Amino acid sequence: ADQQEYRTDRNAVAEKDPLPKLQQTLYDRDILTQADVDDIQADANRQIEAAVAAMRAAPLLAPEVALQDVYA
Repeated sequence: ADQQEYRTDRNAVAEKDPLPKLQQTLYDRDILTQADVDDIQADANRQIEAAVAAMRAAPLLAPEVALQDVYA
């Protein structure tokens, strides 16, 4: 696997992330509560777990499908 880091300064990137700023603005304006955030995160986690479970339960594809629709 490629071990090269493409972003060398994660803190600088994190500071530009608009989501924490939006979340704080929504808190400040009493539009969002911590319970809302917890519900949103729990729902996202449920959806991720359901998607993972569906993929694990799906049958494996035949090896010849791996190169299907690949053009070089």
